[in-house]
Amino acid sequence: MIAKNLELQNQIELLHSDALPALQTLDKYVLEYVNLQSINNDHLETLQNIFDTEYVKVTKMFKLIVLSFDKLNVYCCIITCEKFQSETKLVKLYSCPSEISNINIIESELKVVITLAIGTAIILSWTDLKTPKIIHLNIAIHKSLVYKDSIIYTDSKSLWRADKILSQDIKLKQFFVKQVKDFILEGNQIICTTFTNLLYTFYLDHPESYLKDESIEYCSAEKLLNTNADYVKKILYEVGKNDVIAKKLTTERDYITALSLSNRQDVMDSIISHKVIVYDNYEDAITENKKAILTSNFSEYFEEETFFFLIKISTTTEHKLGNILSDAIGDLRLHITLSTTTKVIKTISIKVTEVKKLSFLIPLKSKVIDFTEMNVNIKIMSTIPGALDAKQKTFTILYRKHVILHSEHFIKFNLNLNRQQCLKNFENSLPKLILQTAINNFGHLFKFEDKLKHRPSSKEWLMYNLQKTVRTHISSSSDDLEPLIEQFERNVIGVLPI
Repeated sequence: MIAKNLELQNQIELLHSDALPALQTLDKYVLEYVNLQSINNDHLETLQNIFDTEYVKVTKMFKLIVLSFDKLNVYCCIITCEKFQSETKLVKLYSCPSEISNINIIESELKVVITLAIGTAIILSWTDLKTPKIIHLNIAIHKSLVYKDSIIYTDSKSLWRADKILSQDIKLKQFFVKQVKDFILEGNQIICTTFTNLLYTFYLDHPESYLKDESIEYCSAEKLLNTNADYVKKILYEVGKNDVIAKKLTTERDYITALSLSNRQDVMDSIISHKVIVYDNYEDAITENKKAILTSNFSEYFEEETFFFLIKISTTTEHKLGNILSDAIGDLRLHITLSTTTKVIKTISIKVTEVKKLSFLIPLKSKVIDFTEMNVNIKIMSTIPGALDAKQKTFTILYRKHVILHSEHFIKFNLNLNRQQCLKNFENSLPKLILQTAINNFGHLFKFEDKLKHRPSSKEWLMYNLQKTVRTHISSSSDDLEPLIEQFERNVIGVLPI
């Protein structure tokens, strides 16, 4: 570190018509200057008009200073190192929408380049300050410097160069250095330090200082695959291997999730809900639960002195666990055990594909039920491969619930319900209606004898012997009555008011 006491030469007061920012801190100050020795007379005249000073004539001996007090508003002034100057006029150039990272001046064009931290460059021209040129670069800007008509900038990770910023055809190139901490320009060289404690020096105009274009660095797919047919097979083979690995990873993820859920019953209780209902009548149970799955022989549901246990299981929320609670992680089974305090009465194990909404109806004889206390154990189990041998299956219980039923759940109502369906009672009996229908439709062809008053010994209907009776009295060679008899049978049966 070099320390030197500098002697104060002069103090110049900055004059401004508006108030400057009230809260000013040193970390918000940004200042850049340029000598006016290299500018032309047109630029001198432009500066003379901007500062509008009558007492001091702007010459090439002055210095142009561009500064900001809050990294938002940009001001400028002109000063000289002569001791006679005690004040100078401060002119506001521009108000930026976000924080300024750096201010640079292109001496040849006398243009002010303001770079914002968000990655935007604003180029101010002295001839038209109200319409600046705005350039949106590809990265955020931590620091920037101007080199000829180019901007060199970094975001503390990579270092970039934007060429031809004064034109519409801007070119971007990336330098080879990474993790850039700071950099300076020395002629046509860059001296750069990194966060990895490395120091780089390289030339701006040397091709090796920039990263090569990927299209040039890598061989094209067309050239590679056309000249090497085996490469396609190898690529497809590797893609297939990756697919197999991806499937195994997905399966292993589900296995790990299943093991985790088996130890988190509080989570499973928030996902799965259960309900146990006891019925004393099969018709009531199946009417209220039409989609219930019958777990026993059908005849057992109609035996007397039987109770029916309805087990309902459903998921309460839509969740990714729907894929976990499936046969993708193994043989998913629902295990239901009905027992008393002393013995197991019935055990049912059912394979299920998904646990969204399930209902099971289990019959049980009254003589095996302990009405003081019955236990219903519900378990959802799955098989996962063994740790050392995948063929050896291991059961893990994902969900378990114990329900206790007492005497109040087995109350049976001894009600004789009349479940017969009564048909409409007609004024005339059915035989009379049949006879009347036959007379109305075919009375002009046949003479019907009322046999209802004299019941025959046979229980069969006399009407069905009509065809046989007619044939015995008609010549066998006559076929005229055949369609008539068929029409008679259809019409009589068709118009009966049953």
